[in-house]
Amino acid sequence: MIMRKGGFLLVFMLVNIALLAQNEEKTTKVYGGITTRTMGTFNRGELTDYHITVSYANVGVEQRVTPWLSFSAQVNGLLNYGLDGLLRVDPTTNSGPIYEANLWTPVWMEGSTHFELPILSANLNFNEHQIKVGRFLVNTPLINTEGWPFPGAASEGVYYQFKPLEKKFSLQAYALTRIAPRFSARFENIGNSIGRGGLGFEVDGDLSNYLGNVDSDFQLVLNANFEVSEHLSFDLWEFYTDNVMNNFIIEPTISFTSDLRLKLMYLQQHKVNNGGNDDEELTYVVSDQSSYFGGRLEKDFGVHSIQLNASRITDQGRLQLPRDWGVEPFYSFQRRTRMEGLQDATEVMVKWQRTWANDEASFRWYASASRGWFPFPGDAEKNKYRTTSSAHIDNAFKFTSKRWVKGLGAELYMAYRFLAEDINGDYRYLINRADFFHIDFLVSYSF
Repeated sequence: MIMRKGGFLLVFMLVNIALLAQNEEKTTKVYGGITTRTMGTFNRGELTDYHITVSYANVGVEQRVTPWLSFSAQVNGLLNYGLDGLLRVDPTTNSGPIYEANLWTPVWMEGSTHFELPILSANLNFNEHQIKVGRFLVNTPLINTEGWPFPGAASEGVYYQFKPLEKKFSLQAYALTRIAPRFSARFENIGNSIGRGGLGFEVDGDLSNYLGNVDSDFQLVLNANFEVSEHLSFDLWEFYTDNVMNNFIIEPTISFTSDLRLKLMYLQQHKVNNGGNDDEELTYVVSDQSSYFGGRLEKDFGVHSIQLNASRITDQGRLQLPRDWGVEPFYSFQRRTRMEGLQDATEVMVKWQRTWANDEASFRWYASASRGWFPFPGDAEKNKYRTTSSAHIDNAFKFTSKRWVKGLGAELYMAYRFLAEDINGDYRYLINRADFFHIDFLVSYSF
């Protein structure tokens, strides 16, 4: 609370200082966009299907007051056109939607509209040093923006970056006191921001009950990136979540040639204190430690590129990363998939992409396919969300106009997931998890 009040007090003081700088030229940048999105999931046989249509928009402004000081603000809003597709409960499994609920969560949002102020910050720029104070968007491997109505990385605190002119080394650090989870769009303290999405199951098979019971007041993030040579660079990350967990990531990149790269990732997670709560039934992190290994080989062919990806969560412990904070960092990640919450899991994925443009528009088309070998979904100790072993294929086509209506765009995403194990006829492990077709269509305009 003291840090939060102090941060806004500093913003207020900087505003007053800026008003005194009358001799400096002021520049203003205004940006924004609006998107209408329709999403549907069609499950096998008599299992219930789900759908939703929403529109969401954002408007932001950046005001430079002096060469070293600027202010940023952004407002996001959402309009929902009906809850019927979200309130349906499948009679066989007693399950509701998963992906559609990410766009609109009636539990956390009231009425048909909702608004958020994800950005409200003072920005200081002193050549090699940049500082942000207030609310801002975070982009890291574990906390990051995502293409949903509300940016899950909206955070409150202080950000610092050191970036020398030679660009051989950079350092950034965050001290965060609140996060707005993408499922609720409400700023919460760090502990309460965990669990706004799916809670999953405890290791004994009971429903998890950590929502509102995780004791954590701050998060510290440190990143160092440095180039050893033109062929080798390293990215190091340290994420310390007060009283909950510590995550360390090392990611070397080897560039054999300008169009052939190998990336490796190692993530080690350690429980801090009791993982969020002294009561084992209310805590978030259940394993003392867990780890992940990943590899990506990427080759460019002109406007084409192809990736070979592999991910492995070891049998050391159940790896847990809050879904509320954005997309997971694993190399085999595909849209609508997740490895978080698993132990002793392996996945491989191949992805092809083509990007091209002309005077009229730019285009992006990709397709990917994966195969995952996961613990049996009934093994709650190793499988938090009852995730089935599966084969997942998807593709997306995105168009952005450059001349006709500049900023107008459209994207179509489609995916199908095949069940790849015997689930003993238990449809709780099937609905929204395998043997379903998913479609997502967006029309957007940005300026």
